Amino acid sequence: MKDVPNEFGVPWYVFSASGAAFIGSMLHLTALHDEQGVDLTELKNSEDELEIPCLANPIPAKLVPSSVFEKDSLTTFLEHARILTEARGILINTFLEFESYAINSLSDGKTPPVYPVGPIVKHVGGGGDLRSDESNNYRDIMEWLDDQPPSSVMFLCFGSWGSFKEKQVKEIAIALEHSGHRFLWSLRKPSQKGIKQSPSDYEDFQGILPEGFLDRTAMIGKPLYAEQQLNAFQMVIELGLAVEIKMEYWKDFYGDTEIIVSSDDILKAIKSVMEEDSEVRKKVKEMSRMSEKTLVAGGSSFSSLGRLIEDMTENMS
Repeated sequence: MKDVPNEFGVPWYVFSASGAAFIGSMLHLTALHDEQGVDLTELKNSEDELEIPCLANPIPAKLVPSSVFEKDSLTTFLEHARILTEARGILINTFLEFESYAINSLSDGKTPPVYPVGPIVKHVGGGGDLRSDESNNYRDIMEWLDDQPPSSVMFLCFGSWGSFKEKQVKEIAIALEHSGHRFLWSLRKPSQKGIKQSPSDYEDFQGILPEGFLDRTAMIGKPLYAEQQLNAFQMVIELGLAVEIKMEYWKDFYGDTEIIVSSDDILKAIKSVMEEDSEVRKKVKEMSRMSEKTLVAGGSSFSSLGRLIEDMTENMS
């Protein structure tokens, strides 16, 4: 699409639903490839650690976005990163208080101006068709949740490709049963279709939880694919807002290989994150309060959006 505004001499911007740390890692990995000739596909089995400017801590090389591990997906990854540097500015669904280190690292003079405009959330009243069959199920879920004590429910959802084989499902179920905690689990059967299928082709959990349900909930990191390992590293190590099960967990969607995480490891993480006075929960609640302030007048994202509007209007005059 960038060719259209370029043809007419109109500035264009990029919106990223991913966070600033992902954008920063994307740009840094591309620089390693383009400027230093690093073969990024070799990082898959590397035991080295990388110093990435957007992260305060060194990260194991094997935890970078998995797109760089295969030559075909690496090409697309690099193309997208290069396009970012051509934009007039980059809008990111994050906020300064949440990713201050990563956002500040992008003010390097090489990257286009970054505008943190998040968190972009789903507001009550903006949902789908409440008359549909799915909505009946949604209502049942929400009514049940309303009857539960605050912060007492575990929510398990593993994304568009987040299916497991029977053995891993049993380990998760055993851990949940032994934990004694209430839970809501978005569970799917593994797809029988192969390599040509994209993530959007998989059936996904259609019920959208309302604003406020997840905003004060501590998390357990069980990454599967894409940039989820990087996200888990950031949430657990960088920010202290999540509890780790296994950050180096990978799921092979195109083969039969699947690492099994034991019920004992899962149970340990559940107990840690569900402790009422845990440090992780305290940090999550504090970050939640910050996120509520950032979009109102005087908030960091409110101000960032104002700067974006000023930049756009200056280009129009």
